[in-house]
Amino acid sequence: MREVVRPDSSGVSVMRVGAPAEVVAEGGADVQWDVRADGGIDIRMERGVAWISIDVDGPSVTLYADGQEVLSAGACVRVSMLKTAVDEEVDVDDVPWTDYERARARLRR
Repeated sequence: MREVVRPDSSGVSVMRVGAPAEVVAEGGADVQWDVRADGGIDIRMERGVAWISIDVDGPSVTLYADGQEVLSAGACVRVSMLKTAVDEEVDVDDVPWTDYERARARLRR
């Protein structure tokens, strides 16, 4: 099963990605995911900013930013992708659960 989320430039989307993850995508983000046969999830980001919460006791979650697998040591990450005509910048930061919850609450207002 494939899902695609593209909030408009002013919106935000909060979505459950199968059992093991939740994604908070800021306006303008391009986030897609596939559920694998083993129940794990592949999350792909093509642009924008998203906050991702992963249930470390659930099925595995693999995160890709611009086609490259990115590793995270934590259960909550913030992924930011900025693309220009000549450059591309990808930042993946582990964040504390409290920061994820604050971002989720602030973005849902």
